[in-house]
Formats: sequence, structure tokens, C-alpha cells
Amino acid sequence: MARILFTGGGGAGNEALYRYLGEKHELYFADADITSISPMIPVDRRFEIPWANDPDFCDVVMELCTSRGMDYLVPGVDEELAQLASYKNGSVQILVPQREFVEEMLDKYGFAMALAKAGLPVPETRLLHDCDGMDFPLIAKPRSGRGSRAVARVESPAQIDAYLILQGKPGSEYVAQAIAPGHEYTVCVHADSTGELQTVVPVKVGIKRGITLSATAKASTPIYNYVKAFQQKFRPQGIYNIQCMMDEHGNVSPFEVNPRVSTTFCLALQAGFDPFDHQSTPPKGCIPQSPIHLRRHWANFITSERAAE
Repeated sequence: MARILFTGGGGAGNEALYRYLGEKHELYFADADITSISPMIPVDRRFEIPWANDPDFCDVVMELCTSRGMDYLVPGVDEELAQLASYKNGSVQILVPQREFVEEMLDKYGFAMALAKAGLPVPETRLLHDCDGMDFPLIAKPRSGRGSRAVARVESPAQIDAYLILQGKPGSEYVAQAIAPGHEYTVCVHADSTGELQTVVPVKVGIKRGITLSATAKASTPIYNYVKAFQQKFRPQGIYNIQCMMDEHGNVSPFEVNPRVSTTFCLALQAGFDPFDHQSTPPKGCIPQSPIHLRRHWANFITSERAAE
């Protein structure tokens, strides 16, 4: 049994992680807003930590891991990743790829340039102030960000001006990306400490509203082949997530790479992937062969002021 701390504890998938992994491992969840962590998780398994931009963030999180005897730390928030990647050689195993990979992939312009340089398919991506000649409609989004914040479909050059006025920042802070055809997938990828590909879990997105609300996990040969080529080029270690489109001909076009676990990580666990189990080897190749479905529903928790005290 492993002791595991997940940051970003208020994320949508953590209640499922607690239910699916809680009988095998000792799970804890941390968040800068501790009230965002699901009440379905026991109070003694919830911790408040500083925001990622706090100068004491890393010291507090690593002290929490040390004092509580954590075996694993699983960062769930983009702003934490580069900082925590620097601690990968500590006594706690941190499930985040190497820092250079993290920094390159978190910059959505740098990500696209890196994939193009590596000869891998990627939608045309430019800085938003330098998108003359691109076909419309296109996607405008921040160079760094998560949860689909400030992501917009732009129909014409005039709308780019309006988008930048609305955002209040220069065009160099945003990218313009061609819209790739097909259906959206979010892909959980696991590589060992030498950068050898181990497990790939493709998840076909059904409904998405910032986070994935419904999805189906099932093996896909075209996606596996793309991930295999990506892994050979970049050699990231640990767990990361590729967001991509796949068209009817099996052509795969990634539009983002998130160097962390995603909110659909619970589907990978249900498919038999458990990176925390020392007694068994994680499955190799593309899984699962039979579909596994996810559907998220809202839960409502109502308390009075007296009860809250």
C-alpha cells in the first residue's frame, strides 16, 4: 500500500480517484482552496497548501510529504509542475516528467514549434499577432493556461482585435491555431524512468465544458502509433497527457500536451493501470480493449453557518 498526495485536490476527478484507489492505497488531497475538495473525501485526508506562485509553495508541499511519509506526489495543476519537477530526485517520487519537457509543453507556441521541428503532425500554430494568411475560423488561446480559459473560436481578423481588447494583453501572449478535423481525444501516457513507452490509454471525449463530462476509453492503433513516435522523439518520463483530434482516416493532430495527469485519469485506473502498485507491472501497450465509459454528474452539498462552524 502506497501513501499518495494529489495536489489540485479540488479537481473534478479526485472523488473518483478516492473511490477507485482508496482500498488499495492511502490517499490524501491538497489544494490552496481546501473547501473545493469534495466532502466525500474524509477531513483528515485533506490539506491546505499555498498557491503555486507563493515563494514557500515547494517547501510547504515537500515538508507535508516528508512529515506524512508520502511515497508519491501527483501534481495536478500546471503552475506547480516546473517547480516540483526540480525535486524529482528527492525521497518522494513525483509523478511529473523532466523539467525541460514540462516547460516546453506548457508553452502552447513552444509545444507546436517543437513538434513541427521533430517532424510530427501538429495543427498550424502561430502567435496571434502574426497570423496573417491563416484560414478562418481558427482557435485563439493563451500561450499558457488550463481548463479552456480564454479559449475562443475566431471567425475573422476583426474578431482577433476584439479578442485581444477583451483579454487586455498583447498578441504575443496568445496563439492562433488551425482547427484540426475529427473527434477529440485525451490520451494518458506512461513511460518508465528511461523514457521507454509503457502504457497508452486513449479516451474519446463525448461532452466537454472546460473539463471532460463524458468520455469513453478504448484502445486505438492510430493514437498508439502517434504516441509511440512522440515518445521516441521527446523521451519524457512518468505520466503525461496528449490532447488531440483524430479524423475518419486515423490521422492524429495534437493541439496540446499536458505534462501531468488529467481529470480522466480515473478511466486509466479503471482500465487496469496503477502506477503506484509495486506488486504488479503496469500493462504495456494500448488499453483497454473493451470500452469503459465515464459520465460526470453534479453533487450538491448544503450547510448552515452553524454547521460550518
